Amino acid sequence: MRIFFIFLICLTTLAENSRAENPNLAPKVIEETDYIMGTLMSPYCPGRLLKDCPSGQAFQLKEKISTRLQSGETSEAVVADLINTFGDEIRAAPEVKGFGIVAWFAPGLFLLIGAALILVWLKSRTQQREPNQAPPLTPELEERLKSELR
Repeated sequence: MRIFFIFLICLTTLAENSRAENPNLAPKVIEETDYIMGTLMSPYCPGRLLKDCPSGQAFQLKEKISTRLQSGETSEAVVADLINTFGDEIRAAPEVKGFGIVAWFAPGLFLLIGAALILVWLKSRTQQREPNQAPPLTPELEERLKSELR
């Protein structure tokens, strides 16, 4: 079992460092590749970013992205081609246009509405409370109180 974990750690380390140790890749290409892989979902690992997907197909796609960037293609062209190939679902975050605007601004709007409702509720709760006033004393109770206090 220990050998399996050691193998897994070595494999993960090699996969992460293979691109960074490649002297043929310029630092700008590595940076752009990392950016693209961090902004796109993996078509091979549902629910994971491309940079976090451990599948072989994702590794090949990462290498293809690096190669295309190294050959001089812009990152926008690479992303546009990937979106055409795999669909708009490959985006990790929706665009800030069309219905995507709702996805960007709805959470903040709901947060503001919730905070306003909590403030209104707290204000109504504090207004309902009046200082505790003792009920008026009847003459009998007043006499009894005076006699007991003496």
